[in-house]
Amino acid sequence: MKDLDKYRGALIGLAIGDGLGAPLEGLKAGRVKELFGEVLGYVDPGLAWKNKPYRYRLSGAYTDDTQQALCLAESLVRCFGFKTEDLARTFLQLWQADPGLKFGAFRGIGPTFRKTMDKISQGVNLKDAGEPSAGIGAAARVAPVGMYFADDPDKLIAASLAQALLTHKDPRPLALSAAIAFSVGRSLSGDWDGLKAPARIDDLIGFALQAEKQIEQ
Repeated sequence: MKDLDKYRGALIGLAIGDGLGAPLEGLKAGRVKELFGEVLGYVDPGLAWKNKPYRYRLSGAYTDDTQQALCLAESLVRCFGFKTEDLARTFLQLWQADPGLKFGAFRGIGPTFRKTMDKISQGVNLKDAGEPSAGIGAAARVAPVGMYFADDPDKLIAASLAQALLTHKDPRPLALSAAIAFSVGRSLSGDWDGLKAPARIDDLIGFALQAEKQIEQ
């Protein structure tokens, strides 16, 4: 591993970004500006959702997106690569962590993940567990794939698509997952060091075309 601090920073940055955005999820840009102006730090969720207390989240707390990313990172390390079955078991452990809680230890899950976990807990074949959703949940957790396979684009594509397929069947979240994993991998491997934005975009476009061919198969 080339620079362990970069890998730590990627996971910490993911959690911080998740915590920053969590109270704003579901708000339109104009409403965010009206309430907070320019968001430069953690905001008071009570201001955003005073009329909908069930949407309240503690300021600075990360969501299930980071939890899923940590599950994915744990699974990759344990399996020395990606295994759909192990990721599903890891999710299920949190899902069933507390019988008294409807969603176990997960925080603020979305409908796609909830439906998928309901199926998995009922023993549905993992190939049939995903939902026809264009949501971004699979892409929000995919960063560890980019970290693990930073030096192997072929395995990066395969793993980013496979982890997305567990919950999402729509091609759009699959392509987004692959693109984000690729961006993370390129940044961590140093392949983008010294490249200006247009060159990075061209590189990403080329990879996206390659990923789309995989999705079509």
